[in-house]
Amino acid sequence: MKPLIIFVLIGLANVFFSCSTSVEKTDQNVATSDVLYFDQIYSRDSLNPLLTKYTPFTLTTDMSKLSENEKKLIGKLIEAGEIIEDLFWYESYGDKDELLNSIKDEDLKTFTKINYGPWDRLDGNSSFIDGID
Repeated sequence: MKPLIIFVLIGLANVFFSCSTSVEKTDQNVATSDVLYFDQIYSRDSLNPLLTKYTPFTLTTDMSKLSENEKKLIGKLIEAGEIIEDLFWYESYGDKDELLNSIKDEDLKTFTKINYGPWDRLDGNSSFIDGID
């Protein structure tokens, strides 16, 4: 049994380290997305009180100590995180695009994105959109 586990772990490590996704491209997409996302929240003159519950931040790290294979693995983990985010949206609400397209107010749409649905996660999951309980 032990050799089988070792064989499976080596196989998984080989799959992860042989990936060819560019981390730099992924990092640029994430950084650009974050900048646009936070500008959307904080560039208005009058902030929606719902949005002031949250503080934007940029998570950084020194990747110079990582090998090329480790950097590729980070890219794959980011891709997996994006898939998990989509699955969480689906489990949390259902059709994300239908909900977001039905919201006209941009502040409310942003708050909905932050909370992955129409419920305020910091206020006991109370609904902040009329007609949704």
